[in-house]
Amino acid sequence: MSYVFLAALGAISFIFSSLLSAYRIEPFHTLYYMFAWWSYILAVDGLNGLLAGDSLIINRTRSFILMLPFSAGLWFIFELLNIRMQNWAYQGLPFEESLRKAGYIISYATVLPAIFETKELIENLGLFKKVSFKPLEISKAFLKNSIIAGFTILVLILIFPKVFFPFAWIFMLLILEPLNYKIGAVSLLRQAQSGVYFRIFSIMTAGLVCGLFWEMWNYNSQAKWIYSFPLSWLMPKLFEMPLHGYIGFPFFALECYAFFNLISWIFGVSHWENLEQKGHNLN
Repeated sequence: MSYVFLAALGAISFIFSSLLSAYRIEPFHTLYYMFAWWSYILAVDGLNGLLAGDSLIINRTRSFILMLPFSAGLWFIFELLNIRMQNWAYQGLPFEESLRKAGYIISYATVLPAIFETKELIENLGLFKKVSFKPLEISKAFLKNSIIAGFTILVLILIFPKVFFPFAWIFMLLILEPLNYKIGAVSLLRQAQSGVYFRIFSIMTAGLVCGLFWEMWNYNSQAKWIYSFPLSWLMPKLFEMPLHGYIGFPFFALECYAFFNLISWIFGVSHWENLEQKGHNLN
């Protein structure tokens, strides 16, 4: 399979599903969100291949396949957390239970690939390549306190969800990044300790870009989620999301990165980003 074919397949699939959704043809109208995201992932993977001669789906297939179940599993954790927070709810879902459950899993499986494909596109375009700051000093106390803070925030979210719900998008990062650092997995903390910050910026930007697409394609889908977190009605909206809610997407992307670095370390999928080819030693 060539990069051009994959990019063209994704683009054609997106145009095709968007047109059929606009004319309310099923299942494209009800499940438009799912069709749009998988089209995007294919198109961007092909584009990344054309830009860098390497792509996640074609060249790092094992890593891509590993992402899918853990992507669904990661988002399921947030769905469980939302039982307590009650920040979003779904409407317009397929009546048939088997189709509804399949839609959940297939849609959730797009989360990690979408963020990481977008991150790689940003890096392949050379954005943030020259970003540099003073190396971060990291102590054992820093790592310990970060993990304690992460678990404390999780407990506070469960006890006082209406107050601490915004911190759902950082608690996992506070726990997993120090853990990755300690065990020798790829770590943003270790990168910052070396004065390397471009990846942090590319991941956060990818999170914001994906956040905009998540909300836009959700808005145009029959099966969708709506928000109900405290004071959301006071803020202007962009699609279904109040504007201040977009702050969470960059930090969620960092959580996703830390999470999958831990998973890839456990399964022995070293350098799933193909860091050697890019000339970066970011362990």
